Formats: sequence, structure tokens, C-alpha cells
Amino acid sequence: MKPFDTWKCHICGEERPDDRLSVLSKPLIIDGQVCGVQNIR
Repeated sequence: MKPFDTWKCHICGEERPDDRLSVLSKPLIIDGQVCGVQNIR
């Protein structure tokens, strides 16, 4: 599985570049399928 280069802001809905310094990204898996990424600050 390749790392995500961008993530979608759940507040403004814009695609943002991945900032691994301030955001921990992990796959969001629903029913065994990767549906997106959740970002934890």
C-alpha cells in the first residue's frame, strides 16, 4: 500500500498536501476497503 500524498480537509473539503510533521495519517478502512485517510493532529 502506497502512502497518501494528499489528504482532504474535513472542514473545508480541500485537498491538502500531506504534512507528516503535524499530522498523523492512517488509512480509513470500511468493510475491508480503504476509503480514505483520517488525519489526527
